[in-house]
Amino acid sequence: MIQHLTRKVCLFALSLALLLASGQTLSVSAHTHSQLSKLPVQLNAKASLSHDPRGMAYFALRNNGLHAIVTLNGLAPNSVHPAHIHSGTCEQSQEGAILYSLPNITADKHGLAYLDTTISGFSIPTTALALNVHNGPTLGSAMQKVAITCGDIKFSKARADVAMGPTNDPNEAVSGSATLALKDRVLTVTLALQGLAPGSTHAAHIHSGSCYRSGPVVHAFPVVTASAQGTAQVTASFNNIDTIPAYGWYIHVHDSTDLSTQTGYNPISCGNIVRG
Repeated sequence: MIQHLTRKVCLFALSLALLLASGQTLSVSAHTHSQLSKLPVQLNAKASLSHDPRGMAYFALRNNGLHAIVTLNGLAPNSVHPAHIHSGTCEQSQEGAILYSLPNITADKHGLAYLDTTISGFSIPTTALALNVHNGPTLGSAMQKVAITCGDIKFSKARADVAMGPTNDPNEAVSGSATLALKDRVLTVTLALQGLAPGSTHAAHIHSGSCYRSGPVVHAFPVVTASAQGTAQVTASFNNIDTIPAYGWYIHVHDSTDLSTQTGYNPISCGNIVRG
């Protein structure tokens, strides 16, 4: 009985050894891996776009005048922008008189700007004040005069911290969203916008970098054209794309399709791309 059982165990072990030696198990494993590798894999990402440029301004009343610090990001690279304190709020400031002029605000190659200045002879008025930054580089045309960012100045104990945001000028309060899907090395992106000037046309791109620190173009969208309601949607596909980075891409929408001038290049909306 014991010899018979031992013989059966030996035969089973021999059969298993022969099977392994023949590579059948390895073939099944390789076949399974091959089938898995052919399963469709899709990588998704999204972006939420809001007004550009953005930043902060800080004011403090001192004995020698008003100390002002302005920090902005999302400007055109190496651009120059006139800036003024107007009477009225941001809702009214384009019609309000210029009370004080600041030195021009100058951006670096990444669209970042920092201004530190003192306005002499300043006293806090009883009326509303707003800081306007213009498209520039001068005020020589209507497009250059456009206020690209504005902040209401509200003093408390001789200080004011001002968030710089959108304005009432055309294309200066644009928001939107984008969805990205990568499958079979084809990246499909759908961009939807609102708040555009009716009938306006715009260049838009995926850039490397971030809304805070701009970088070069990675992919270009077709021209974005606004509807009569100021909305737009465009879908673009890009081939031979291996991945969507976890971070380091963003979408910029520009004021026009002519990017050869600072005025036309003016970024009006931006959103960082995030996976998931």
